[in-house]
Amino acid sequence: MQRNSRFAVGVHATALALIAQTQRKGKPVTSNAIAAMVGVHPVHVRRVLGTLREAGLVESQPGPLGGWELSRQPSEISLYDIYLALEPELPFEMPARAPEACCRFAPDLPQVLADVMDDAKRALQQHLSSVTLEQIVGWQWDARSDDTARQSCSNLDKTGKPSSNGTLGIQS
Repeated sequence: MQRNSRFAVGVHATALALIAQTQRKGKPVTSNAIAAMVGVHPVHVRRVLGTLREAGLVESQPGPLGGWELSRQPSEISLYDIYLALEPELPFEMPARAPEACCRFAPDLPQVLADVMDDAKRALQQHLSSVTLEQIVGWQWDARSDDTARQSCSNLDKTGKPSSNGTLGIQS
């Protein structure tokens, strides 16, 4: 099965956009800066953020001082909003083909599995809906309350690009 990091990249990118907006007094952050911090290619970040823009979660500002910013308050963006924008189909789907009739589990297993998978989908939706972007950023700061953690996000130059040391510092 192919691994998909779109959700994790989406949460990380929107969290960095929030931090940049807060610490840079509303100035957007570039996809290159986000990519440097997330550790993925800028094109992947732009694709993820483009999908989030279509869902109304982020906005982009063009031009040399442009970049990405949240389009809603972080308290109004749940992890489920991000997940649903990037992964419109929840996981756990049944195969398209029916099982072989000779299998002794064939008559009942699809319905039993469908019920279990529906429960898992509901639990995922409920849990992701209960966590906001604001909480994620707050938990991260609380968990890493030392100055070193904050320093790793304090070297973004005034254009919203990563500084020469490659970190996403956010200076006002």
